[in-house]
Order: sequence, then C-alpha cells, then structure tokens
Amino acid sequence: MLSRRDSYLEVSTTRIIRALRPLRTKCEYLSASRPLPPKPCATYASSSRQKESSVGTSSTSFGKLAAATFTRNDHHPVNQTLINLQLSKKIKEVTDAFRNIAQIALGINASQRHILHSNDPSNYQRIPSLAALCCTIVGEHMESEVQAHQETQDSVSTFDDEDITIITELYDTLPPHYRRYAVISHALSIILNACPNYPDLHGSLLEVTSMYSLPRESELLLMAIFSEVFSPHAPFTKDSIFDASNSHYLISLHNKCCTPNSGISSRTFTRILVDVLSKSYHQRASDVWTSPALSLLMRHIRSLDIPSYMNLCAGIIGFLSVSVGTQQRGKGIGISPEQLWMLLGKKLRGIPSRLCSTRGFSDDDLLSVFDFLSGVASCGLQRHVSEGSSEARKLFATLVLCCLSSVHLPNLGPDGEDVLVRLLSELEPRPDSYSKIISSVYPSDTAEDTQPPSLEDWKVYTTPLRTRRLYAHEAAFWSSVLQHVENLAFKDHRTKPHAYRPLLLSLRMELVERVGEVERLQFNANGVSSKVGSGSTVSSTDKESDWRWDDLVDCWVRKTPLVPKKRKRPIEVEASSCARV
Repeated sequence: MLSRRDSYLEVSTTRIIRALRPLRTKCEYLSASRPLPPKPCATYASSSRQKESSVGTSSTSFGKLAAATFTRNDHHPVNQTLINLQLSKKIKEVTDAFRNIAQIALGINASQRHILHSNDPSNYQRIPSLAALCCTIVGEHMESEVQAHQETQDSVSTFDDEDITIITELYDTLPPHYRRYAVISHALSIILNACPNYPDLHGSLLEVTSMYSLPRESELLLMAIFSEVFSPHAPFTKDSIFDASNSHYLISLHNKCCTPNSGISSRTFTRILVDVLSKSYHQRASDVWTSPALSLLMRHIRSLDIPSYMNLCAGIIGFLSVSVGTQQRGKGIGISPEQLWMLLGKKLRGIPSRLCSTRGFSDDDLLSVFDFLSGVASCGLQRHVSEGSSEARKLFATLVLCCLSSVHLPNLGPDGEDVLVRLLSELEPRPDSYSKIISSVYPSDTAEDTQPPSLEDWKVYTTPLRTRRLYAHEAAFWSSVLQHVENLAFKDHRTKPHAYRPLLLSLRMELVERVGEVERLQFNANGVSSKVGSGSTVSSTDKESDWRWDDLVDCWVRKTPLVPKKRKRPIEVEASSCARV
C-alpha cells in the first residue's frame, strides 16, 4: 500500500476543498454534455422498429465516446467527430482532476510512486491498517451525506456553502495523517455518482488508480465497467461487448489493471467479473458466456493462472444451478442446461493437461479445483448431467482423480477428502472417463523412440482409488490404459515399428492381469458385486449377485434371469374335474 515515507503526510481540509471544487465542476460539465437519444420518427412504416431499438439507448454505447447518431433539434445532424472530440476532452479533464487529487493526497506523482514500489515491493503488498480502511469507507459515503442534505432543501440541488460546511466538518473529525485515504475515495465517489455510465472515463481512471497502486478504487472502477458493458439493456450494436470487433477489450482491460504494482491480481479481476455477472440472471446469459470477448479472456487467463480460470468456470456453475432450477419450475434464463453443460465441458477441456504436466500440481491449483468441485457437489449438479454432455461428466471424474492423487491432498483435511470421494462415487464410471489423464501422461503423438510409462507411474492415480474401494473407477482407469497401450503397440507404422514395442507388449500383459485383478475385487470370488464408493462389500448372505465368471469369454457376465416354474396342479384335482364333465 503506502510506504513509510508517506505515513506522516498530512493534508489540510482547506486544500482538500480547493482540490475537490474543480473536480465537481468538471463532472457536472461532462454529465450535462451527454446528448439525449433521438426521438422515433412519426412515420407509420418505421415507428415500431425504432421504438424497439431505442430501448437500450439509456446506456452509453460501448467502445465509443458517444452514440452513433445524434440530432440537433431533431432536424440538423451534428458532426460526430466533433462530438467525440469534445467528449474526449471533457473526459481527459475529469481524469486530470482526479490525478491531481491523488498526487495531493499521496504527496508524490505516479512515476515516483512506481519507482518507490519497484525498489521495495513490500510497499504495495502490505495490508492497510484498520484506521486507513475506516477512513476509506468514510470517504466513500461523504457524497451521500451531501446528497441527503440537498434532498432536505426545497431549492435546486446545487453545491453551496452549507455543503462545504458539512464536508469540512467530516474531514475535521478525521486524523490529519489519515485524510489522504478519505479524499481519494471521496473524489472517486463524486465521479461515479455524476457520471455512472461512462466506460471510457472509468477506463481512464483505472489507469490512474493502477499507476498509484490504489486497489480499493481499482476494484470499484472494475465493478462499474463490468456493470455497464454487461448491462441487460446494452444494445446489440457494433459498439457493444458482444460484437466480434471488441473481442480483445477484456484482455486489454486485464493487462491494464493486473500489473505487478497495481495491487490487483488476476484472481481479483475474475472474482469481480463473476460477481457482476451473477447478480442478475437475465435472458441474455447465452450472449454473455458465448461472447467473443469473454471467450478470449478465459483462454488468456487459462495460460496464466489456473485458480483465476477456475473462478470463471465457477461462474458457469452458478448459471447452471439457476438454469436447472428454473427449468424444473417451467421457466428459463435464455440458455438451456444442455447448452451450459456443453459450454462447461468445452472450457474445462484443457485443465487436465495442465494439472498432469511436468510442472507439478501446486497447492493453489488444488484449492481452486477443489472449490470448483465442492460448488458442483453442493448444488448436486453431478446428478443432472445429461447424456449429451458426457464431456462434462468425464472431466468431473478426471478433476476429482487429479485432486485425490495430489501430494497436497492432506491440506484439504478429512472433510474435503470426503467431498471428493462422495462426488466421485455419484459419477458413473465409463471406459473413457479418464482418457484425458492417460493422453496427458502418455500422448498418442509422442515420438516412436519415447519410452512408455511403467506400471508404477500409472499407480499414482490408481492407489487413491484402491484405498477407498472405488473398484469400478479403478477398473475403468486400467481399461483405458490398456486400450491406449494396445493402440500404440499395434499401430501400423509405415517406416519402422515402435522402438519400445516389446516393452509395450510386456506392459500390455501386465495391464491385462491388473484389469482382471480389479474386476475380481469389484465382483469378488463369491460373485458379489461391490457397491461403488461405499467402502464396504455386500455380504453374499444378504443378496444374491447377478454376476458370474464365464471361462469362455474370460470375464464377468450377468446371469441369465431365473424364470419361476409354474406350479403343477395335483392329479386328484384333475381327475375330479374330468368326472364332473
């Protein structure tokens, strides 16, 4: 946060009032210069269409300083370039006024502060004191006190001497060396109240807060930007976030504020984005999660930080839980659960390869994946995976197995381990459930002179399943490994056979024995089927098994259902019936 050099900086109340006056004036000019949307024409042919298109004109168009068409007195067109230049000039004036207040409060300019933080990174990594946090909150609510006083007056709401007196009294109650925290948050609240729907202005202010390492103010600006660009009333135009021409906007916004000296991390960025998106499950959920800007952002963050990426995937889980609930009540949010399952499976497709790579599975990665899976388990979504979304079901099982085989598993505690085991036991094992792990450990396109993994390398993933008696999942894993090895061993090589083909054939025989061993555990010697994930075996005296070992096919098969025999009638009864006839 602030260095020791700034800890004794005092700002007088008079200087604060002098700095806030031009900022308030420039905000009023910017808010008053916003042009009104055009009125619909009175022609019969286009009146209905223009009324529909004017619904979303209450918010500023994204990516432009002004809307595309404005008129003066509804008759004479105005030069759009001139409007943009004037609006850009006023936005720059407001930004400069805010930068001046930040420089007054902190005592140094942005370049000096950047050099100070570069020499000592602990300056911006320290948590602020409780007094500093309280003064920041006081500064955020000062403007509401002024507005409450203006509402009690019968005159027009203008900033007068009485309002200055109220602000002066509030600043006098604060310690002089803590006023700098309040004045920055107060200045930002003035801008957000006067100009709430200006993404361009908020982006310029975000550059200032990032340069001065003001994380609290940066979070408020990010929340304002996301609320505006993802507004339910945002128009579908070429200037909106949903258009492909603005697909790199979120990436540029992420790179702008998530710098080493800004105090905003990628995890904070994604958390704010998910919070804004989850506040309103409107009918445009499909447009939000399938927009090019959000798709490119998720791809960009996945290459940087897995916990941040899992935050975004958790946002899809939130939409999915609402979609499942509304569908059961006969309603909807604009996107079906099947579409969300397919979207989630597509987004999680690259995570297993990252977790199984040689770089290792860090503790933060484990916690982020566990939080995601615990969210799935808490909503019970694993029981609603449709048949058309087998990719998501397969990836759920893969992520659970990656967590159970991680060396950081004890950090979750016994309760976290129980959540993972319970989730895996409710997922039906299939032959391709763990194909993502197998293809990540030993890809099919590896060089022919690459030595295959040994049986001990695969046991890293099967040992957690064996100790928890998840025999069905262990059998599915070994069967997938066996099929993968057979495909490589008997692959048709045009030039020369695989260099380690004898080793692959030997590994294949070991895998065949391993599959048979696990199947005997799953269907034990008495022919009793083990209950998946229960940790116990059903006794043969309680229930007769439906499975038997067939020597002809060398595997377990279901028994032929027994048809109860019909009871024959006694001979005496038949003779008596004939005598009556």
